[in-house]
Amino acid sequence: MEKYGLLDIVNNADTTDPVKVAVTFDGGSISRFLGHVTGGFTLVDSRCNNPKTGEPLFGDRGHDKVQSHIYCFPIKMALAKDTKQLY
Repeated sequence: MEKYGLLDIVNNADTTDPVKVAVTFDGGSISRFLGHVTGGFTLVDSRCNNPKTGEPLFGDRGHDKVQSHIYCFPIKMALAKDTKQLY
């Protein structure tokens, strides 16, 4: 959160608009009986800044399209068949 400029927003008592992140799951098949599923969180808040350049992560308008996997932070990966029960 700090690297993307969001920690100051979270810690500011005057902030009324919460910081937004998304929980993300994705997976794929490895074989007929086995797959992989990865879960994590993705930065989606329009106030995020690029940690290298300091510029807005989603452009000046706050909603430019970027590849979502770039700002996804995996937390857990499972080697299992992709089912609703797994989620």
